This record gives sequence, C-alpha cells and structure tokens, in this order.
Amino acid sequence: MENSSYTTDFPFTHIPRADRQNDAHSDRIYCVRVSANFVITGSYDRTIRVWSKPNRALALPPIEGHQSSVLCIEVREELDLIFSADGNGQIHMWSLSTGKLLHAVKAHEESVRSLSLNARDLVAACNDKSATLWQIVDDGLEQMMLRHRHTLRGHERPVLSARIHERRVITTSKDSVRIWSLENGSCLEVISNFASISDFEIISGSETLQVASSCTDSHVRIYDLTNKKETACLTGHMGVVRIVKLIASPSVPGYRIVSAGYDGTVRIWALGAGEKEWQAVHVFSFSEALLTPFGDEAEEFEVEGGDFIEVKRKASRVFDVQVDGAVAYVVGQGAEIVAFDLGDRGDNHGRKD
Repeated sequence: MENSSYTTDFPFTHIPRADRQNDAHSDRIYCVRVSANFVITGSYDRTIRVWSKPNRALALPPIEGHQSSVLCIEVREELDLIFSADGNGQIHMWSLSTGKLLHAVKAHEESVRSLSLNARDLVAACNDKSATLWQIVDDGLEQMMLRHRHTLRGHERPVLSARIHERRVITTSKDSVRIWSLENGSCLEVISNFASISDFEIISGSETLQVASSCTDSHVRIYDLTNKKETACLTGHMGVVRIVKLIASPSVPGYRIVSAGYDGTVRIWALGAGEKEWQAVHVFSFSEALLTPFGDEAEEFEVEGGDFIEVKRKASRVFDVQVDGAVAYVVGQGAEIVAFDLGDRGDNHGRKD
C-alpha cells in the first residue's frame, strides 16, 4: 500500500554536469550501469557513453558501433569489460578503458530486452521468446570473447528479463516464469500463475527462493518461487513499473525496495519493524528533475463534469535505475542521468548542480 505522507524532495545532480551538456546523449537513455569508478549508459542514439563518477563528465569519447538502439548494458570493471545489446539482436563486448570493440555476436533476430551477468556467464532475454546463455572466455591470444552455451526456448511471449542465480537461470515473460539449468539449459520448472514481470531482483537470505518484481500492471510484487505464491503487492505506480532494485534498510534488519516506471516517478518502499504491509516512504520525480526531456508530447483528456479538453504534460518515463551506495542513478526519456542522493535528508533539497 502507499503512504500518503511521502516526500518528493531529494537532492539531485545531473550527468553530464550543466556545463557539459554538449556531451549528453542526443536521444533517450534506455539503460544505465555503475561500477567502482564509472557510470555507463546506452541510448536510442545508438551510442554507449562512459562517465567519470567523480567528475560527472565523459571519461571516453562516445562509443559507436551499434546499428540500432542500445537497449541494455552490463559492466565488469575488474575485467575491463562492457557488454551491450541492441534492437537488432546484436551483443557487443568492449574494453571499458579504451572503448575498443573486442567481440560481437548476432545473438537473436529481434530486440534484446535485458542482459545479466554472474562471474563468467552472460544471459540475454529477447523479444523472440527465447533467452541465450553465453560464457566469457579467453581465446588464447589474450582476447576475451563470448562463447554460446545454450538457447532457452519455451516461452510463448517475449522474454522480458533474466537472472543467473547459483546454478539456475530465471526468466520472466507475460506467459510464465521459468527456471532453467545453467549447466545443460533444460527447463526445470514453469510457474504460470504470476503477473507479467518486467524486471526482478532475487531476495538474498530467504529460506525459499523469493524475488521482488516490477510488473506491467502498475504493481510491485514479492513472489515466493519455491512455493509458487505472491507474498506482497505494493500499489502506488500508474502504468508499467519498469524496474525494481533492492537496497539495505538503514533502520531495521532487511531491505528496502526501489521501483520506477512509466509514470516518471521513483519510489522507495519500506517494511517497518513489526509491520505487515509495505509503505512508499519516499517518492521523487524523474520527470521534474530532467534538463532535456524527450517524448514530451501533450496528452489530451476530458475533465469530468466539463465539456472542454485540457492539455497535460505527459510524465517522462523511467527506463532504468541503478543504486550505488546512497545514490540512485535514473535514466529514461531524457538526455542526461539524474542522480538522486538518497542519503541526504537535510533541508537543502533540490538540484545541486
């Protein structure tokens, strides 16, 4: 449920800085990942940009090479690697330090919706109703490359998200959640009684396999995959909830949930000690924080009880969020990253550029 006493004021900054706006993407940003020293973004403008975290400026020139929108990325700074996937089904592997293309594979015939990494495996979820599993290997000439392991087929609708968990791969689609063997690619379990899950995070420390999930029907849900049941439903977003993350709770044992979606808001949910229902304790507006929104067309609607049409600005959709320490890096229908400071709850709210 939602708490009506939430606050919308959070300090925030922009990447790039206001004096470096010429370095910003030229179209909406679909994805963001954060490493120890860098923030990496992929965009509809077909480029990847690597930003210095402390300087909030480009660390490299824009990385070009994709022939379609960059829809998802992953980064492994200790391996000096960026992975990116696009609307044509291509997966590229790049050097993080130089931006050099190391390897490219035609993984799918349609758009890749998500990428997920563990130590040496990469899983790609795709619109073609399948997911592919890849191994990161050394070709013997000190060059890293991707080697195909398995193609996971069985979903009847596009695969929206995927995660590697221990020796299993979990995929979600509108038709079902499926659990697969990492070793041989066989389908171990099909769960068909859940909502359509656009993204999910595995809840660590649980006795059973549980996930926090963002759903396309405007809710955030917690599912127990072991017992095939919903354990919580969080209501407050309007429209598709695109992304969900877990962060440590500062006041009670456990975790908080961060969710964001097409209503242009990011919400932080908490379960207090002894409480049974989750509360939206903070809500902040990505739409209002943007410097350069895209897709900001007017929306017409009829006012109840009236005979006239008003024009209302549509919210700028959030496409991705990454939480690093006390900072939430938020991207969507805008040219820049909005970095919200989740740790500063003093009186100096608002933009800090």
